[in-house]
Amino acid sequence: GTVPEGVQPFMFDVKHVDEAGALSEIAGALSLVLAAKGKYREVRDLIERTSQRLSNMPGGDVALIHFHQWAGFACWIVGDYEECRAFERSAVRDGIESGRPAVSVFGYTLLISIGLAFGDDLDELYQYAEGRREQERRAGYLAANGVSKLQALVCAVAAGDDATCSAIEHELEREMSEITRIFVEQASTELAMRDAWNGKFSDAVARISATSRNVSQHDESVRLYALAMYSAAAGDRSGALAAAKAAGKTMGGITWCQNKGHQMLRNLAGVYEALALMILGEEEDRAHSRLAAVDGFTGPLVGA
Repeated sequence: GTVPEGVQPFMFDVKHVDEAGALSEIAGALSLVLAAKGKYREVRDLIERTSQRLSNMPGGDVALIHFHQWAGFACWIVGDYEECRAFERSAVRDGIESGRPAVSVFGYTLLISIGLAFGDDLDELYQYAEGRREQERRAGYLAANGVSKLQALVCAVAAGDDATCSAIEHELEREMSEITRIFVEQASTELAMRDAWNGKFSDAVARISATSRNVSQHDESVRLYALAMYSAAAGDRSGALAAAKAAGKTMGGITWCQNKGHQMLRNLAGVYEALALMILGEEEDRAHSRLAAVDGFTGPLVGA
Protein backbone atom coordinates (compact mmCIF):
# COMPACT_ATOMS: atom_id res chain seq x y z
CA GLY A 1 0.00 0.00 0.00
CA THR A 2 0.93 3.68 -0.07
CA VAL A 3 3.18 4.86 2.74
CA PRO A 4 1.21 7.44 4.79
CA GLU A 5 2.68 10.92 5.17
CA GLY A 6 5.05 11.15 8.13
CA VAL A 7 5.77 7.40 8.23
CA GLN A 8 9.24 6.25 7.26
CA PRO A 9 9.17 3.66 4.42
CA PHE A 10 11.43 1.25 6.33
CA MET A 11 8.86 1.19 9.15
CA PHE A 12 5.96 0.53 6.84
CA ASP A 13 7.68 -2.39 5.11
CA VAL A 14 7.61 -5.06 7.84
CA LYS A 15 7.28 -8.07 5.56
CA HIS A 16 11.06 -8.60 5.60
CA VAL A 17 11.23 -8.75 9.42
CA ASP A 18 11.72 -12.44 10.20
CA GLU A 19 12.22 -12.43 14.01
CA ALA A 20 9.02 -12.68 16.03
CA GLY A 21 9.94 -10.26 18.82
CA ALA A 22 11.16 -7.61 16.40
CA LEU A 23 8.08 -8.01 14.20
CA SER A 24 5.79 -7.62 17.21
CA GLU A 25 7.48 -4.40 18.35
CA ILE A 26 7.92 -2.79 14.91
CA ALA A 27 4.46 -3.67 13.61
CA GLY A 28 2.95 -2.70 16.95
CA ALA A 29 4.57 0.72 16.96
CA LEU A 30 3.54 1.23 13.35
CA SER A 31 -0.06 0.37 14.19
CA LEU A 32 -0.10 3.25 16.69
CA VAL A 33 1.37 5.66 14.14
CA LEU A 34 -1.27 4.68 11.60
CA ALA A 35 -4.02 4.88 14.22
CA ALA A 36 -2.95 8.37 15.29
CA LYS A 37 -3.21 9.42 11.63
CA GLY A 38 -6.73 7.99 11.36
CA LYS A 39 -5.73 5.22 8.93
CA TYR A 40 -8.40 2.79 10.10
CA ARG A 41 -8.23 0.33 7.21
CA GLU A 42 -4.44 0.23 7.26
CA VAL A 43 -4.47 -0.46 11.00
CA ARG A 44 -6.88 -3.37 10.60
CA ASP A 45 -4.91 -4.81 7.70
CA LEU A 46 -1.59 -4.53 9.54
CA ILE A 47 -3.00 -6.18 12.68
CA GLU A 48 -4.50 -9.06 10.72
CA ARG A 49 -1.38 -9.73 8.65
CA THR A 50 0.97 -9.47 11.63
CA SER A 51 -1.18 -11.75 13.81
CA GLN A 52 -1.20 -14.38 11.07
CA ARG A 53 2.58 -14.19 10.60
CA LEU A 54 3.33 -14.36 14.33
CA SER A 55 1.10 -17.41 14.69
CA ASN A 56 3.40 -19.30 12.32
CA MET A 57 6.82 -18.05 13.51
CA PRO A 58 9.20 -19.60 16.07
CA GLY A 59 8.63 -17.77 19.35
CA GLY A 60 5.53 -16.19 17.88
CA ASP A 61 3.28 -17.28 20.73
CA VAL A 62 5.06 -15.00 23.21
CA ALA A 63 5.45 -12.19 20.68
CA LEU A 64 1.75 -12.41 19.89
CA ILE A 65 0.89 -11.75 23.55
CA HIS A 66 2.82 -8.47 23.40
CA PHE A 67 1.45 -7.61 19.96
CA HIS A 68 -2.10 -7.90 21.29
CA GLN A 69 -1.25 -4.99 23.59
CA TRP A 70 -0.21 -2.83 20.66
CA ALA A 71 -3.18 -3.95 18.59
CA GLY A 72 -5.66 -3.23 21.35
CA PHE A 73 -4.26 0.25 21.94
CA ALA A 74 -4.35 1.02 18.21
CA CYS A 75 -8.00 -0.09 18.07
CA TRP A 76 -8.71 2.16 21.07
CA ILE A 77 -7.21 5.17 19.28
CA VAL A 78 -9.28 4.64 16.12
CA GLY A 79 -12.41 4.06 18.22
CA ASP A 80 -12.90 0.34 17.58
CA TYR A 81 -13.70 -0.38 21.24
CA GLU A 82 -15.20 -3.82 20.69
CA GLU A 83 -12.08 -5.08 18.92
CA CYS A 84 -9.92 -3.38 21.54
CA ARG A 85 -11.79 -5.16 24.31
CA ALA A 86 -11.26 -8.53 22.62
CA PHE A 87 -7.51 -7.92 22.30
CA GLU A 88 -7.10 -6.69 25.86
CA ARG A 89 -9.10 -9.54 27.39
CA SER A 90 -6.75 -11.87 25.56
CA ALA A 91 -3.73 -9.91 26.78
CA VAL A 92 -4.90 -10.01 30.41
CA ARG A 93 -5.57 -13.74 30.29
CA ASP A 94 -2.33 -14.61 28.49
CA GLY A 95 -0.30 -12.28 30.70
CA ILE A 96 -1.55 -13.96 33.85
CA GLU A 97 -1.17 -17.50 32.50
CA SER A 98 2.34 -16.88 31.15
CA GLY A 99 3.60 -15.00 34.23
CA ARG A 100 3.90 -11.65 32.44
CA PRO A 101 2.04 -9.28 34.79
CA ALA A 102 3.11 -6.15 32.92
CA VAL A 103 1.01 -7.30 29.96
CA SER A 104 -2.02 -7.76 32.21
CA VAL A 105 -1.58 -4.33 33.82
CA PHE A 106 -1.89 -2.58 30.48
CA GLY A 107 -4.77 -4.80 29.42
CA TYR A 108 -6.77 -4.05 32.55
CA THR A 109 -6.22 -0.31 31.99
CA LEU A 110 -8.00 -0.31 28.65
CA LEU A 111 -10.67 -2.80 29.77
CA ILE A 112 -11.70 -0.39 32.52
CA SER A 113 -11.81 2.56 30.11
CA ILE A 114 -13.88 0.62 27.59
CA GLY A 115 -16.19 -0.70 30.29
CA LEU A 116 -16.88 2.85 31.45
CA ALA A 117 -17.58 3.93 27.88
CA PHE A 118 -20.02 1.06 27.34
CA GLY A 119 -21.68 1.51 30.73
CA ASP A 120 -20.69 -1.97 31.93
CA ASP A 121 -21.55 -3.24 35.40
CA LEU A 122 -19.48 -1.19 37.84
CA ASP A 123 -18.85 -4.12 40.18
CA GLU A 124 -17.04 -5.83 37.31
CA LEU A 125 -14.99 -2.70 36.67
CA TYR A 126 -14.03 -2.45 40.35
CA GLN A 127 -12.82 -6.06 40.06
CA TYR A 128 -10.75 -5.08 37.03
CA ALA A 129 -9.20 -2.24 39.05
CA GLU A 130 -8.35 -4.65 41.87
CA GLY A 131 -6.96 -7.17 39.36
CA ARG A 132 -4.85 -4.42 37.84
CA ARG A 133 -3.54 -3.47 41.27
CA GLU A 134 -2.48 -7.07 41.97
CA GLN A 135 -0.71 -7.43 38.61
CA GLU A 136 0.88 -4.02 39.16
CA ARG A 137 2.31 -5.33 42.43
CA ARG A 138 3.54 -8.54 40.79
CA ALA A 139 5.24 -6.54 38.04
CA GLY A 140 7.11 -4.47 40.63
CA TYR A 141 5.67 -1.18 39.39
CA LEU A 142 6.34 0.67 42.63
CA ALA A 143 6.51 4.02 40.83
CA ALA A 144 3.02 3.44 39.48
CA ASN A 145 1.38 2.90 42.85
CA GLY A 146 -1.94 4.70 42.83
CA VAL A 147 -2.89 4.28 39.16
CA SER A 148 -5.19 1.35 39.95
CA LYS A 149 -6.75 3.38 42.76
CA LEU A 150 -7.24 6.24 40.31
CA GLN A 151 -9.11 3.95 37.96
CA ALA A 152 -11.30 2.83 40.85
CA LEU A 153 -11.92 6.53 41.54
CA VAL A 154 -13.11 7.11 37.96
CA CYS A 155 -15.49 4.15 38.39
CA ALA A 156 -16.81 5.69 41.62
CA VAL A 157 -17.38 9.02 39.85
CA ALA A 158 -19.36 7.24 37.13
CA ALA A 159 -21.41 5.55 39.86
CA GLY A 160 -22.05 8.85 41.67
CA ASP A 161 -20.56 7.32 44.83
CA ASP A 162 -19.26 10.37 46.69
CA ALA A 163 -18.25 8.47 49.84
CA THR A 164 -16.07 6.03 47.88
CA CYS A 165 -14.58 8.94 45.93
CA SER A 166 -13.55 10.65 49.16
CA ALA A 167 -11.99 7.46 50.56
CA ILE A 168 -10.01 6.77 47.39
CA GLU A 169 -8.84 10.38 47.10
CA HIS A 170 -7.54 10.19 50.69
CA GLU A 171 -5.54 7.07 49.77
CA LEU A 172 -4.25 8.67 46.57
CA GLU A 173 -2.81 11.60 48.48
CA ARG A 174 -0.33 9.15 50.04
CA GLU A 175 0.56 7.45 46.74
CA MET A 176 0.67 10.28 44.21
CA SER A 177 3.70 9.42 42.09
CA GLU A 178 4.57 11.31 38.90
CA ILE A 179 3.14 8.47 36.81
CA THR A 180 -0.11 8.57 38.77
CA ARG A 181 -0.23 12.33 38.32
CA ILE A 182 -0.05 11.88 34.54
CA PHE A 183 -3.00 9.49 34.66
CA VAL A 184 -4.92 11.99 36.83
CA GLU A 185 -4.45 14.59 34.11
CA GLN A 186 -5.67 12.19 31.43
CA ALA A 187 -8.82 11.50 33.46
CA SER A 188 -9.55 15.19 34.07
CA THR A 189 -12.75 15.33 32.02
CA GLU A 190 -14.24 12.42 33.96
CA LEU A 191 -13.05 13.61 37.37
CA ALA A 192 -14.38 17.13 36.74
CA MET A 193 -17.88 15.68 37.08
CA ARG A 194 -17.36 15.39 40.82
CA ASP A 195 -16.37 19.05 41.09
CA ALA A 196 -19.61 19.90 39.30
CA TRP A 197 -21.70 17.81 41.73
CA ASN A 198 -20.79 20.26 44.48
CA GLY A 199 -21.17 23.35 42.32
CA LYS A 200 -17.40 23.85 42.13
CA PHE A 201 -17.37 24.75 38.47
CA SER A 202 -14.21 26.84 38.78
CA ASP A 203 -12.43 23.78 40.18
CA ALA A 204 -13.69 21.75 37.22
CA VAL A 205 -12.30 24.40 34.86
CA ALA A 206 -8.95 24.40 36.65
CA ARG A 207 -8.76 20.60 36.53
CA ILE A 208 -9.49 20.36 32.81
CA SER A 209 -7.34 23.36 31.90
CA ALA A 210 -4.29 21.77 33.52
CA THR A 211 -4.45 18.79 31.19
CA SER A 212 -1.68 18.69 28.61
CA ARG A 213 -1.52 15.02 27.60
CA ASN A 214 -4.14 13.42 25.37
CA VAL A 215 -4.23 10.11 23.56
CA SER A 216 -5.78 11.64 20.45
CA GLN A 217 -7.23 14.78 18.96
CA HIS A 218 -10.66 13.16 19.27
CA ASP A 219 -10.30 13.14 23.06
CA GLU A 220 -8.96 16.68 22.89
CA SER A 221 -12.10 17.92 21.13
CA VAL A 222 -14.24 16.41 23.93
CA ARG A 223 -11.99 17.95 26.58
CA LEU A 224 -12.25 21.41 25.02
CA TYR A 225 -16.06 21.30 24.74
CA ALA A 226 -16.24 20.10 28.36
CA LEU A 227 -14.01 23.05 29.27
CA ALA A 228 -16.42 25.34 27.42
CA MET A 229 -19.39 23.96 29.37
CA TYR A 230 -17.75 24.23 32.79
CA SER A 231 -16.38 27.70 31.97
CA ALA A 232 -19.89 28.82 31.06
CA ALA A 233 -21.25 27.38 34.31
CA ALA A 234 -18.50 29.19 36.21
CA GLY A 235 -19.50 32.51 34.64
CA ASP A 236 -16.45 32.82 32.38
CA ARG A 237 -18.17 33.75 29.13
CA SER A 238 -15.06 34.67 27.16
CA GLY A 239 -13.25 31.52 28.30
CA ALA A 240 -16.21 29.37 27.32
CA LEU A 241 -16.45 30.88 23.84
CA ALA A 242 -12.70 30.54 23.31
CA ALA A 243 -12.74 26.88 24.36
CA ALA A 244 -15.73 26.16 22.10
CA LYS A 245 -14.00 27.82 19.16
CA ALA A 246 -10.82 25.81 19.75
CA ALA A 247 -12.86 22.61 20.04
CA GLY A 248 -14.65 23.29 16.76
CA LYS A 249 -11.35 23.86 15.01
CA THR A 250 -9.94 20.63 16.43
CA MET A 251 -13.01 18.58 15.45
CA GLY A 252 -12.96 19.94 11.92
CA GLY A 253 -9.37 18.91 11.29
CA ILE A 254 -9.51 15.21 12.20
CA THR A 255 -10.88 12.00 10.68
CA TRP A 256 -13.88 10.35 12.33
CA CYS A 257 -14.40 6.62 11.80
CA GLN A 258 -17.82 4.94 11.74
CA ASN A 259 -17.55 2.91 14.94
CA LYS A 260 -18.85 3.07 18.50
CA GLY A 261 -15.75 4.71 19.95
CA HIS A 262 -15.78 7.70 17.65
CA GLN A 263 -19.57 7.80 17.74
CA MET A 264 -19.42 8.17 21.51
CA LEU A 265 -16.79 10.91 21.35
CA ARG A 266 -18.73 12.86 18.71
CA ASN A 267 -21.86 12.58 20.81
CA LEU A 268 -20.06 13.65 23.98
CA ALA A 269 -18.60 16.65 22.18
CA GLY A 270 -22.05 17.55 20.89
CA VAL A 271 -23.67 17.31 24.33
CA TYR A 272 -20.97 19.42 25.98
CA GLU A 273 -21.17 22.05 23.22
CA ALA A 274 -24.96 22.21 23.38
CA LEU A 275 -24.96 22.63 27.15
CA ALA A 276 -22.30 25.33 26.93
CA LEU A 277 -24.36 27.26 24.36
CA MET A 278 -27.53 26.89 26.42
CA ILE A 279 -25.84 28.18 29.57
CA LEU A 280 -24.44 31.13 27.63
CA GLY A 281 -27.73 31.82 25.86
CA GLU A 282 -25.91 31.62 22.54
CA GLU A 283 -27.04 30.09 19.25
CA GLU A 284 -29.99 28.17 20.67
CA ASP A 285 -30.86 26.70 17.27
CA ARG A 286 -27.37 25.25 16.99
CA ALA A 287 -27.55 23.89 20.54
CA HIS A 288 -30.81 22.08 19.80
CA SER A 289 -29.50 20.74 16.48
CA ARG A 290 -26.40 19.39 18.22
CA LEU A 291 -28.54 17.53 20.73
CA ALA A 292 -30.81 16.23 17.98
CA ALA A 293 -27.76 14.82 16.18
CA VAL A 294 -26.75 12.69 19.18
CA ASP A 295 -27.14 9.11 18.07
CA GLY A 296 -27.92 7.45 21.37
CA PHE A 297 -24.43 6.45 22.55
CA THR A 298 -22.55 8.73 24.90
CA GLY A 299 -21.20 6.46 27.63
CA PRO A 300 -21.96 7.39 31.26
CA LEU A 301 -19.50 10.27 31.61
CA VAL A 302 -21.42 13.24 30.25
CA GLY A 303 -21.47 15.30 33.40
CA ALA A 304 -24.76 16.96 32.53
